[in-house]
Amino acid sequence: MASPNPSDPKPAKTRSPILVVSDLAFAYGERVLFEGLSLALEPGDKLGLIGDNGVGKSSFLKLLLGLETPLRGNVALRSGTRVGVLEQVPELDLEATVRAVLEEGIGPRLAAIAKWEAATAAMDPSADGLLTEIEHLGGFDYEHELQGVASDLELPSMERVIGTLSGGQRKRVAIARLVLSRPDLALFDEPTNHLDIETVEWLEKWIGDSAATCLVVTHDRAFLDRAVNKMAELRAPRRLVGAEVERGALAVYAGNYEDYLEARALEEEQRAALGQSRAQQLKTELEWSRRQPKARTTKSHARLGRVEALKDEVRDLGARELKTEIVFSDAPRLAKSVLALEGATFGYGGVPLCTNLDLALARGERLGVVGRNGIGKTSMLNALAGDLALMAGKRIVGSETKIAIFDQHRTVLDPKRSIQETVAPDGNDTVFPGGKPMHVAAWLARFAFTPKHLPMNVSALSGGERNRLALARFLLETANVLFFDEPTNDLDLATLGVLEDALVGFPGTIVVVSHDRWFLDRVATRMLVFEDLPPVEIGGVPRREVHMQPGGYTTYRRLRGPELEALRARYADLEREARSADKAAKKAASGRREGGESAPKRGLSGPEKKELQALEKSIERLEGELGKVGALLEDAAIWAGDGSKGREASAKKTALEAELEVAMERWGSLAERA
Repeated sequence: MASPNPSDPKPAKTRSPILVVSDLAFAYGERVLFEGLSLALEPGDKLGLIGDNGVGKSSFLKLLLGLETPLRGNVALRSGTRVGVLEQVPELDLEATVRAVLEEGIGPRLAAIAKWEAATAAMDPSADGLLTEIEHLGGFDYEHELQGVASDLELPSMERVIGTLSGGQRKRVAIARLVLSRPDLALFDEPTNHLDIETVEWLEKWIGDSAATCLVVTHDRAFLDRAVNKMAELRAPRRLVGAEVERGALAVYAGNYEDYLEARALEEEQRAALGQSRAQQLKTELEWSRRQPKARTTKSHARLGRVEALKDEVRDLGARELKTEIVFSDAPRLAKSVLALEGATFGYGGVPLCTNLDLALARGERLGVVGRNGIGKTSMLNALAGDLALMAGKRIVGSETKIAIFDQHRTVLDPKRSIQETVAPDGNDTVFPGGKPMHVAAWLARFAFTPKHLPMNVSALSGGERNRLALARFLLETANVLFFDEPTNDLDLATLGVLEDALVGFPGTIVVVSHDRWFLDRVATRMLVFEDLPPVEIGGVPRREVHMQPGGYTTYRRLRGPELEALRARYADLEREARSADKAAKKAASGRREGGESAPKRGLSGPEKKELQALEKSIERLEGELGKVGALLEDAAIWAGDGSKGREASAKKTALEAELEVAMERWGSLAERA
């Protein structure tokens, strides 16, 4: 997947905020989600927003878009701001083609060009003014831009109907639409859910490089570490002792996710110290308040009031957030032979997704599985589980192996059933984790559900709350081999951490399909990666290989990355050589008439003249950037350490060269007719 190369203009030097949120409060029914929330985003800010499941992150985004009404407070956007949105589940016209959806992103530009063409045809003086608007929206050469983004994100054919695409493909189309719209402010709601890692890495680079101000709601920690320069945590509001108003519900930190962790740890240390101080003060006051009744005169009312206030504050400072506690059910000890595929070929409708796969799971190992959307990861889980018949090869199951699957669609959840019925479908109020009886309320409390949640329907829960409920139900299964298909989607950071700890401590065998790189680094002991490799020669068939690598995802990238980059760079060189040869052949064939005379020039249209001028500036810019990157690569220091900076600069050089070649080819075509 090509690296994103945003062509939108650099942010303006003015530092006036692009978005200002003041004293915002919002309630869902009778439940107040947050209040006292204030925030200011300046041009170029990249803000990552995190918070516990159900605290109101998606509702906050809806308030910014005017889709919800606050209890009080204001949201103010700078005049003329273009806003782009990527929803958790993108809203696309299922009957539209891919091209039609992408053209929604450049709709204002297409409308301005149509107005300009009409004004030009009518010799209307307003045509010149429309040119300025068109340039502001991106210029006339939208087709090249549209095709470039579609290629970068590996979108299906432009004529494919959206309703025929998978969830991951639809999300990539929605990302392309947003990028093409050139937003000043881009809002992302869990953008990495259901995306493969290559697309996630492309998107995080686009966010980091783009001039757009971005607000990203996600719990993908690797994404936050790479893409943002500010962090914000949305918390339930709390009242300070002696204060008359609620404390702001949003805490903002400078830096990325790692910087946030450091600042948050220091904050918690200070909070704990304050809690100890307040607790000692409360103990002293309580001793006084419990003295004989004669001490409780009217003159002491103020002191008694202070005792109550201290109780509230200590309860606030010392109270820990509800925390998921994951306990796996007891299962038989695994035999030496666990589960294996030998020479396995599997797929659907007679079309194989994977051929001749050899995989043997070991007792106690945790296998991480990654690969692009649709490549066969879930199919492999189904083949291992015996739910998908092999087209060739065989499946070997150990004598003590018992399998449970946590599927990515959470099919165990029925929106019409209550939370209690989901966990205890037989109507009892007792469940048996680890074979021991436990009241269903006590079990659900381990997943941050209170007794008031039990009668609620699943349909009323947020995405993260649903995922926690699915985990609560899944972990009642008695199994020693666990399959997880995208388990981290929508989970908050606290639950993610507990899940990671639980999986690391699980005595059986685990296979987990995930795009969450941080999660894979913590959990996986071995990686299975479905790799898409370029053809060996031009016109050849792309290759698909399964690569095994001990360790987590970062280890895989560090050890395997240079080899993959070399393979792709070699094929890119072959493509460039082929294009040059093809261009030369076409020029020789079309540059002369039958009698050997030069073909007459056709001349340029008005839009093409503008495009030619823009291309000249673009070529100048690209050549300047290439010069800077080339100078960096000549400095040996850039290859110090693990060489990541050198590889990044080399990849940027390759991307710039490819963009320059396309621009030069188009410029040459126009210049010949000018």
